Amino acid sequence: MRRIRTEMRAAASSAMTVPQLRTLVFVDLNPDVNLSTLADHLGVGVTGASGLVDRLVRQRLLSRETDPNERRRIRLTVTGEGQQRLDEAVAATRLVVAGHLASLSQDEAATVASAMEILREHFSHSAAARQ
Repeated sequence: MRRIRTEMRAAASSAMTVPQLRTLVFVDLNPDVNLSTLADHLGVGVTGASGLVDRLVRQRLLSRETDPNERRRIRLTVTGEGQQRLDEAVAATRLVVAGHLASLSQDEAATVASAMEILREHFSHSAAARQ
């Protein structure tokens, strides 16, 4: 996972910081998320998250809208430009990971696939138990 994150950061662009990339990924996975939930995810205060969001809004990578049902709450979404940047980073990362996986023997590839299935099942059960 560390290697994948490193590749994602490199592919995202030197103009984007790690917290900005993490923010885009989180908002992409959680459309219309609010600022306090984002701050909790990033492990920062709401003020720090707000500054980060401001920078991403200025770069046109995120949009910020007031929730029509609760004026004091804002909703965050990834813009088309932000989605494009994120998609490019994911695609570039997949190419690098695929290159590493292609060098595995059939037995090694089967072992990795089996391990991934075990992890998927474990995390699926863990997530279901918390709900």
